[in-house]
Amino acid sequence: MKLLVVVLCSVFLLAVCLAAQQDTSRSVGLQRIVLRDGSEFIGTVESKDSASIRFRTLSKMTLTIPGREVREVEMLSGEVVGGEYRRVDPNQARLLFAPTARSLKAGQGYFSAYEIFFPLLAVGVTDYATLSGGMTLFPGASDQLFYLAPKIRAFHLDKLDLAGGLLYLNATTGSGTGWESSTELEPTARRTRR
Repeated sequence: MKLLVVVLCSVFLLAVCLAAQQDTSRSVGLQRIVLRDGSEFIGTVESKDSASIRFRTLSKMTLTIPGREVREVEMLSGEVVGGEYRRVDPNQARLLFAPTARSLKAGQGYFSAYEIFFPLLAVGVTDYATLSGGMTLFPGASDQLFYLAPKIRAFHLDKLDLAGGLLYLNATTGSGTGWESSTELEPTARRTRR
């Protein structure tokens, strides 16, 4: 059992290191510009010199802004949907605790710690398969709980994903449970059914 934990932890660490080498954002070259009076614009910088910035907004307006009026220019990662900027959802593959049917892209990953004692590491093995797992960290406990949760996305449309997986739990004896999940995306809301 200890050898299995060491091997799985090594695989997770290797996958996370490889994922750190990839740019996983969906950047479309957008910037957010903040002026000294607090006004904000989202768009692209067309040109910049020592005196001014020429900026094109999402609504296709071109602004020439004096450089002294600019407080901050920030690069954004996200996407434009229907002329509206939407930032990247860092939790697209999970809700508070349970997974959604959306899978991580190959090489993406995340680490979370639920109530400190339940750490979880998840890695996108391919664009349709995600491997996650962890081990409890209860101080002074003679046995710790080991959990592994692979997920396979079987069906993907623009606004609908279907996936299934397995939750394997083991302390001194093994037990497992299966689950199915479907996630439907709408422009303003997300619904997940279990």
